[in-house]
Amino acid sequence: RKESMKKKEKKKKEEDIEVEEEQEEQEQEQREEQEEKKEGKKEERPKRKNLRHLQPRQRQPLPPRHRHLKSRQKKEAARV
Repeated sequence: RKESMKKKEKKKKEEDIEVEEEQEEQEQEQREEQEEKKEGKKEERPKRKNLRHLQPRQRQPLPPRHRHLKSRQKKEAARV
C-alpha cells in the first residue's frame, strides 16, 4: 500500500511539474506576442503630432431649449 501511494505521489508531482512548465511556456509566449504587437504598432504608424491647436474643432450648435423658444416667441410677437 505504501509503495503504491508513493508511486501515485511521485506521478502527481511529476504531472504538476509538467503542468507548471506548460503554463510558464504559455505565459512566455503570450508576453512575446504582446511585445511583438506593441513593437509592430509602433512601426506601423508614426507618432501623430497634436494638431488640434491648429484646427480648432467646430462645436455643433446646441438645440434650442424650451425656455429660449418661449422668450424668442415673445420678442418676435412684441416686434410684430
